[in-house]
Amino acid sequence: MKSAIYFLVAATLLGVALVVAPPAFAVKYDPAKIYKALNVKEEILNPGIAGTSRRAKTVGGLSCYSSILVYPGAKATYTCAIDNKHEDHEAIYNALKVKEVATNPGIAGSSKMEKSVGGLTCDKSRVVYPGAPVSYACVMTE
Repeated sequence: MKSAIYFLVAATLLGVALVVAPPAFAVKYDPAKIYKALNVKEEILNPGIAGTSRRAKTVGGLSCYSSILVYPGAKATYTCAIDNKHEDHEAIYNALKVKEVATNPGIAGSSKMEKSVGGLTCDKSRVVYPGAPVSYACVMTE
């Protein structure tokens, strides 16, 4: 389910209407948004000498690329992928320059924070207990 459309399901149970939203991972994949949200140094792979410019941003196994033809009015294309062999979800989470949202603020004995952009969702969670370790997880839809 890739659509972020909200569905209204009429429930006759107690005469209450129930609104059901698709899960967070249903956000449309947009590598341009991911690329722009990464707060890491941009590496110039090809400065436009052969008619194209190619740049990269990499962190924690996440690699995003921007390519553009050196031509007036040309638009850049973007791609992103996570290398499962070199993934460091904490590094990815910390590099995302987007708003951190509390999806579970410690009410049930654990806390969960989330950063999401362009189909990439990273979570930071831990049990609410002194000295408890923090765990990170990132998922990208395509």
